[in-house]
Amino acid sequence: MSSVSYKSHLKIPIFDGTDYPFWKEKMKIRLRAIDDDMWNVVQVGFTVAIPQAPTDEEKKLIQMDAQAKDEIGGHLSRAQFLRYRQCETAKELWDVLEKINEGVSTQKEARIDTLRAKLNRFKRIGNESCQQTFDRLSDIANELQGLGTKDITDHEVVKKLLQSLDSSFDSLVLIIRERFDFKVLDSADIMERLNTHEEQEEEKRDLYGSTQRKNHALKVVADSSSDGNAEEDSDDPE
Repeated sequence: MSSVSYKSHLKIPIFDGTDYPFWKEKMKIRLRAIDDDMWNVVQVGFTVAIPQAPTDEEKKLIQMDAQAKDEIGGHLSRAQFLRYRQCETAKELWDVLEKINEGVSTQKEARIDTLRAKLNRFKRIGNESCQQTFDRLSDIANELQGLGTKDITDHEVVKKLLQSLDSSFDSLVLIIRERFDFKVLDSADIMERLNTHEEQEEEKRDLYGSTQRKNHALKVVADSSSDGNAEEDSDDPE
């Protein structure tokens, strides 16, 4: 696909120094969608053997680098753009953004360790819905992936989600785990099943809860009548 004709329907946020992992992932998708070679230029960079006389292929890389830098710079706030304006290439700009906003190596590793601990301790909270549980889990996993961890896959997220569920989901979890394609099931497919199950359980609680309340009311009426008859009998002289 030509990088000139590509038009994205996805709005890329302007990076103002906050929520860098989200911006980074969106920008990465944007650059790859424009041209996979462009993303390669940003990741790996390029060299020109004779700067005064670049080859046709090198000219294409130079132009692609300029387009990538323009794309990245166009999604930085004014303050952020001025902060990194000295960067000569798209790769240099991308690397500096990563270094500054993900922190130096020790800070980055400390953040990863903290997030891993949160992931290992992850549990469902109170009466939150499956969707709320999944959203909290996804926030942790997405930040870890944004920090460059390779072992936090979608499958690992699915497994952690299933582990966090209470006993009312045991039968469904067993069915999901025994599927031949369990390792390739995505979170969207899992959530569809969990949400459906949760709705069905809620309907059962509403139905049986109403029945139980009705039975309880009838029992109260019956007990009252019985008590009334007992009192009448006790007042009878005979």
